[in-house]
Order: sequence, then C-alpha cells, then structure tokens
Amino acid sequence: MTDTQFDIAVIGGGPGGYVAAIRAAQLGLKPVVIERENLGGICLNWGCIPTKALLRAAELRHSIDEMADFGITEEEIVRGGLYSPATGKVDDRWKAFMKFQIARAREVFAEAEAGVNCLHADARWPVWSALDVYRNILDAIEENDYDNFSQRAYVPKMKKLLMLPTAWQKAQIADTM
Repeated sequence: MTDTQFDIAVIGGGPGGYVAAIRAAQLGLKPVVIERENLGGICLNWGCIPTKALLRAAELRHSIDEMADFGITEEEIVRGGLYSPATGKVDDRWKAFMKFQIARAREVFAEAEAGVNCLHADARWPVWSALDVYRNILDAIEENDYDNFSQRAYVPKMKKLLMLPTAWQKAQIADTM
C-alpha cells in the first residue's frame, strides 16, 4: 500500500459524503472518502432514489391503465396520435381523459383545502398560494379545450402575484379541528 496523504477524510459515501468530497476537491483539498459498502450509500443504491424510481414507474403504469379505460393506447401517446396539427383538433378520448384527471385533481385540492389552516401559520400562505395557482392551471387547460399538445396551460406572473393577497387572507384563518 502506498503512503498517500490526504487533506480531509469524509466518512460515508452517501449523498452528503461524496458531495462533501467533491466540494473539498473544488476548494483545492485532497479528499478521501471512506465507505464500507457502495458509493452513494443507502439513498442511491437501495433507498430513496430506487424507491422513487419504482413509485414513478407505478404511477406511469397506473396512468397508462387509466388511459386504456378511455380507449387511448401507449402507441398513440408515443406517436402523437391524439392531436392533429393540420386541424388543431384534440381527440375526444383525450378530452374525456383530461376531464377525468382534472375532476380528480379538484377533489384532491378540496380535500387539501380542508386541512390547510390546520398547518402552522408559517406554512399556510405558501400552501394556499400553490393551491390557487394549480387551480388556475387546471382552468387554463379547460380554457385551451384540453389541448396540452400545442398550447401551454399558463398562468401569467402578474396573475400569480395578484392571487397572493387572497391566499394570504385565507391563511390568516386558523383552524383548530
């Protein structure tokens, strides 16, 4: 074994460890990472990241299954068969699917609203603001006749800013459920 000198030893090669070693090197130090198993640690190799990837894959599979309920195939999604650029028309099946998704999102928002004012006072305003913005995005999708192939569901910055006072007012009401 060679006699190597290091400026800093980082114990653990997880997300904090290897990032600390990279930063130490950027600052001109010579780091060594001491890890008993695999670089990346539990988070990268077994925990957070693989779990999130599996959950996302399950969500996609669920969405594909729901699209099938509306007669939409994976192939149509991939090849873009639900929108005609020539006519600007969106397939009626896609519109029905989007109406279903938006109705479900509005139900979730309503459930969330019921508990927002039970949160700590510092958390209520940002949550109300997000709910209001996302509700407006859903409105924009509807206003675009469910065409999210060629149109963006967009809430202009000024409109978002104008929503903030209302969100702040809603956040001032404490709920003691």
